Amino acid sequence: MALTFQVEEKEGYLHVIASGENRPENIFDYLMKVRDACARHKCPVALIEENLKGPSLDLKRIFEIVSLSSEHAERDVKRIAYVDVNPEHEFIKNEFGVNVAVGLGIDVRIFHTVEEARQWLLAQAASSAPPKPEQPHST
Repeated sequence: MALTFQVEEKEGYLHVIASGENRPENIFDYLMKVRDACARHKCPVALIEENLKGPSLDLKRIFEIVSLSSEHAERDVKRIAYVDVNPEHEFIKNEFGVNVAVGLGIDVRIFHTVEEARQWLLAQAASSAPPKPEQPHST
């Protein structure tokens, strides 16, 4: 099954949907496409909705993919909310991948639903927004 990749520009982030077969090369490919989309749209924040068919990868493969893709991403990708919608995948293995990425300096969190991920991204954007200038008081 070929990899399909969709990007939708939202307010403050890119919503990316990756579908296909759960193979290491597909995962690396879509992560590089996320990086490229962030650079092209000048938006360093992404919500990744992954729906790759097949069993979870082993921890060694996950570590290799995350390590390699993190080397390429740090300039263009600053924050990722990640959701794996395939119930066949082991959440603990996804958590491992997220922990590796965090250890390599990528601000990424894992969520069970797209809505939870979206809410986190919106909350992060609100908390990092510059303060509004105070209005002068008239006397």
